[in-house]
Amino acid sequence: KIAGIKLCESFNRQHDRDFRSVMPTNLYGPGDNFHAENAHVIPALLRRFYDAVQSQADQIDIWGSGRPLREFL
Repeated sequence: KIAGIKLCESFNRQHDRDFRSVMPTNLYGPGDNFHAENAHVIPALLRRFYDAVQSQADQIDIWGSGRPLREFL
């Protein structure tokens, strides 16, 4: 996604254009999937937080390396 944004910026500079790029965000709302293993990021995190509170867990396992950046709406 970021590569596409950078490509668009470069094209604008080289060819004196004003194209805009769009990066879809992670949406969250009513009717979302809250299954801990296959939900989208926000509902999965909320489910894990809820389960941790209910079980009085000291920590929560969150998948991935922590390096990717995300935007939420």
